[in-house]
Amino acid sequence: MGLFSKKENQPRYCLLCGREVAAGKCPACGREAKLLVPLSALGWQKVPLTVAEALGEQKKKLFGNALYTVKEMIVNGDLYIADIYLDGVYQHEFDRSTEDDEYRTEYSYYLQFSTPDLAPCDTDCEASEGDYDRAEELLKNGQHNAKILWGRKKKTNYYYAFVPRTADETAMLSKGLFEKFIGYGECTEKRQLPPKGGEGNTAFDKVFDAIWDNTIGKI
Repeated sequence: MGLFSKKENQPRYCLLCGREVAAGKCPACGREAKLLVPLSALGWQKVPLTVAEALGEQKKKLFGNALYTVKEMIVNGDLYIADIYLDGVYQHEFDRSTEDDEYRTEYSYYLQFSTPDLAPCDTDCEASEGDYDRAEELLKNGQHNAKILWGRKKKTNYYYAFVPRTADETAMLSKGLFEKFIGYGECTEKRQLPPKGGEGNTAFDKVFDAIWDNTIGKI
């Protein structure tokens, strides 16, 4: 499936925002038609050993495994980083009420992104509430640059998309960020697509309410 979808006898519509398109481009968000791509299409680079050296000893173990830390993942060459282009953010709301609580709502937060050359990734990544809020704020200001981590442990892949706070790689990949990677890096899901017309989908209404005015002409 590509960024634009076409059903027989129906006009094309943009899979980024759901609006109808013409001449291979969406007149609403300005994006050109590109195929959805897997996370493997990102320009992954190994996190350098200097970052592992700067981390020192870690108190929190990797994904609950007491025998493996993020530092060891770097040393073993199993932690990678890549640039991404933020497309939007959304959240899932769910009820976690118990017998002792009348009602308790919790949220899962996700970042949606493309490759730097704007090919939309077919997978979204869960993030912490803090990175969700920071990504949403950047999108409101027309900024889209972000990063993603990919870690491998045996046959399992872990991903965490985030907004860097500094250009210094060692400082950026700090213990705090790695703890987020440990806590949130296990969850990904297939890219959520808006309905044709872009209306009636609460998650995507929130995404494009945040970035709509800053999209056209800035890609």
